Amino acid sequence: MSQKPVYNTSNSIRRHVLAGLIIVLVLAGGVGGWAGTMTLSGALIAQGQVVVDSNVKKVQHPSGGVVGELERQAEPVNTVPDLHHRELLTPEQVRRLGHPDPRPSRGGGSEWTRVLRGCYIQRRRWEELTERQKCLGVHLAYLARARTPFVFSHTSAALFRDLSLLHLPDAVHISAEQRIACADPRVRVHRAPGIREHRRLLELRLPVTDTERTLLDCATGLPFDDAVVIADQILKGDVSRRDVLSLLDEGPRRRGSVTARRVFAFAGARSESVLESLGRIRLQRMAVPMPQPQVLVRTHRGRKYLDFGWPHLRFGLELDGKAKYFRDGDAGEAIYQERQRQLAIEEAGWVILRANWADVVGHPEQLEMRLVQALEQRARQLGVPVFPPPMLAGL
Repeated sequence: MSQKPVYNTSNSIRRHVLAGLIIVLVLAGGVGGWAGTMTLSGALIAQGQVVVDSNVKKVQHPSGGVVGELERQAEPVNTVPDLHHRELLTPEQVRRLGHPDPRPSRGGGSEWTRVLRGCYIQRRRWEELTERQKCLGVHLAYLARARTPFVFSHTSAALFRDLSLLHLPDAVHISAEQRIACADPRVRVHRAPGIREHRRLLELRLPVTDTERTLLDCATGLPFDDAVVIADQILKGDVSRRDVLSLLDEGPRRRGSVTARRVFAFAGARSESVLESLGRIRLQRMAVPMPQPQVLVRTHRGRKYLDFGWPHLRFGLELDGKAKYFRDGDAGEAIYQERQRQLAIEEAGWVILRANWADVVGHPEQLEMRLVQALEQRARQLGVPVFPPPMLAGL
């Protein structure tokens, strides 16, 4: 009977291990040598942002059911730093940094942008700024080149005071005791005797008009809607309507004083946002009774306030801007809290109609139709007139 061969397993394992090590060393040496000797032709550095895979959240409708999928698109958060005045350079400063003269007449390249006459900034830096930051940059460029005493006034002063504006300033507005010659069409000079009394300095020694004069200049020089938005914000502070009216009455006769008086008569300190200010303006022009702003409703969850309310109908209008839901980043929690707030108000016997920026600004006529129908329906339910008796007497 033949004998079975005896295999030496330890020698076999040793041979396999040795072969594996040789393969690893050859690969490591080859790849490492290639990486150490290979020259890369170039690289590209770019900014990026990590986002979640799904940016959709289901939202519960206040009256029940699911609205669908509301895309969670908040206003993009601006992470670009504001422009610093040291970034605005004269042609001489640009040349001292080793760059060619930025002026097109001197063969300047495309890597520089002219902000104002005699002021340049790197084009890539300029293009990353928001429109508001660019507007501030134009103002800082004028400040850097100015040689005559002046103050920023009108909407330029409102911009530096960080007020919300319907429209950014169409020019750099400056006021001065004496006439200032300026050939740049983007600078508007206002001759204002006695303006020194209203001069204030903000950070970086920015000269601006005081709050009362800023409001007066805007109220006399802007359309009604723009002026009311600014007036609502300023009147929430320490400035009173009487202070600004005294400034108007005691000063020289001004163009736009009639509009300014209308603005001061209409503006108030109870608007909580630009959207609410515009809402009040639109409601005044509609065929509905003028509501009360910030109406108090006592609920089992405490005191709640409606943007606008008709107490005799127990009917409210809520204006929803994106900031309400995306201000703190957690839209889901904000929507849940708003849902609980609306339920509490409805349980107190109120009916709520909701509208947004597009309704108020883009389609006010459609909002008026919705509001008229809702108020009439509510009046029939309660058996009361849409217009309360004091209002009917004044019609």
